[in-house]
Order: sequence, then C-alpha cells, then structure tokens
Amino acid sequence: MFQEIITDKNSLLIKELKLKSFDVFTNETYSKYLDRLDAEYDKDFSSFFQCFQSISEKNIVKAIDILEKSKNICINKYLRKFLEDFNYTFADTKPSIDIWSKTNAAKKEYAFICDVVFRRIIDYDIIPETIIDIGTGDGFLLDKLLSFFTSLKKNVNLILIDKDVNLLNETKTKINKKYPSIKSIQLIHNKIENIDIASLKFNRKTTVINAASVLHELQLHEKKQVISQLKDISSNIFISELESNHDLPDVQYSKLAYSVFKFYDGLILDTLYSANVSKVEKIEFINNYLIFELFHILTNKYENRINYHTTQSGWENVFNYLKWDFDSYVTKFEDYLPNFFTFHLKS
Repeated sequence: MFQEIITDKNSLLIKELKLKSFDVFTNETYSKYLDRLDAEYDKDFSSFFQCFQSISEKNIVKAIDILEKSKNICINKYLRKFLEDFNYTFADTKPSIDIWSKTNAAKKEYAFICDVVFRRIIDYDIIPETIIDIGTGDGFLLDKLLSFFTSLKKNVNLILIDKDVNLLNETKTKINKKYPSIKSIQLIHNKIENIDIASLKFNRKTTVINAASVLHELQLHEKKQVISQLKDISSNIFISELESNHDLPDVQYSKLAYSVFKFYDGLILDTLYSANVSKVEKIEFINNYLIFELFHILTNKYENRINYHTTQSGWENVFNYLKWDFDSYVTKFEDYLPNFFTFHLKS
C-alpha cells in the first residue's frame, strides 16, 4: 500500500514538495506556532510520512518514536498520542461529530453557505416548494436555511436524507416545533448513493437541493452517478465542501499523504482555537474524529477510505462532464484552513 518511503532530505518526495508554494501565515494569534521555515515543515511531513510507513509494517513502537522527534506541529503531537493508546478498536465518532458545529471553521462555513444560497435564490427569483437536504446531520445548518426558505413560502415540503436515523428523528422533532407551517417532512434513512433518487418526483423547477459537506464521502464514480441523478429532480442544487485532494489512486500515495497532512493539521489548529469548544470537547473531537479520519484514510486502500475530499477543479470537472451549468463561490476563512466552496448547479 505504501508506494514510497521518505528516508532523507534528498528523497524524491521532498524534492517534489520544494516545488510547491507553502502557506504564509499572518494571523498574530498563530504566528508563534506557524513561524517555521519551509524546510522545517518538510521535516514535520517527512516524520508524518515515515510514521505511516512504520504503521504499514505493523511497527507501532517505531511509528511513535518517529513522531516523538517531531513535536513542532499539532498533527504529529496528537497522532503520537493516538498511537500510544492504539488498540485496534476505535471509539464511535458520532458524539464527536456534534462538536464540529461549535468550531470556528463550522460557524464560518454555515454563514458562507447561507450567504451564497440566499443571494442566489433571490437573484434567480426561486420560490422553492420542495427542499431536499442531503446529509442533514444535527440540522444546525438546515435550521438557518429554513428560516429563509419559509419566509418565501411557508408550506414547503421537506425531505431529509441521512444515514443516522437518530439524528433524522431528532431534527424532525426540532423542525416541527420551530416551523409548524411546513407542509410535510419525509425522512429517508440511507446513504445518498443507495437511494432510488428517481423516485423523488416533484416539480424540478421548484425543488431546491442542499448537499453541504456530505458528497465528499463518495468516490469519483459515485459523485458522477449521484449528481447526474439529482439533475433529474431539481434545477437548483447547492453543493458545499472543504477543499483537499483525498480522491487519489493508491499509486499517488505520497500526494494523498501530503494532502491529508495539511488538511487535518489546519482543522486541528482551528479546533484548538475555537472558544466555544470546551477543553474536553477539543480533545474528544481531535482524537475521535480528526485523527481517526486521517488514520483511516492513510491505512486503507482507495475503495475503503472514509472520505474522498477533492479539489475545486476536481468538482468542476465532474459538473462539466455531466453538462451542468454552474457557478463557483470560493473563500478562505483563515490562512491555515483549506479553501471552502459552494457550487450552484442550475439547469
């Protein structure tokens, strides 16, 4: 599985990385943590990569020792702690997911999504009769969207799709209480790729679909399949995602590892500086969710990875392939965080 090994500063991978532009961090709050030369960042990644080479050889002790010598960066610090407690069984991540909505990154993400969606709905004079929410989760974002949608048309039809039946039921209860005018709420307990999308027949011109931070769970061919089917039931789809490059074949493992390294280091840092997240919650979220995810991605083959985040151009290639007309809205909340984008697909 591990195609390349970093052994020293002259390795091919380090030479590749020298060609990349590294982030410049200007926020004074983070300057002490991030004030390192590119060579030091290379060294931290080299340790990270060598750690996973040792893991592939089932040498956890060596992996921990490698990380012990690389304490300058958050991701390696927390990965080392994760491996020290490693027992080949993992805690359920569901409670940790709930913490995400409290982080700085999530709050900015939700605000950005709402801003884009609200403006586009107004610009295109869309009065939705049916709203399909894919990956509803705890309903935090949905609540914000509904406050706007119900101001346009109170008796909308609502379809909530999620793989967690408990979250679906909890969200339905909250929505019913807060928005009694909603015409109907249909719950679909399943993964989007397993749903007969064609059976969701409504007026496609007045059906709006929201898919926020959920379609990255699909492999490339699944992304194409699902988004193609959605085109048959809606003329306005909003897809929102963080940018990374996890949808890569196994032979590009070094690029995958570097993408994972930067992506999760930024999210760990954001969690640590999120004032609304308690110290206990920070540790739980970092260990049971962020580190769990990165470990899962880098110790499984392509078809078994936990997520497939991709680049802006990767998403746009999918939309172009399916002949969607679309607009892209991209922002960067902080220098240390990945780009975030919302796409408005329309037909």
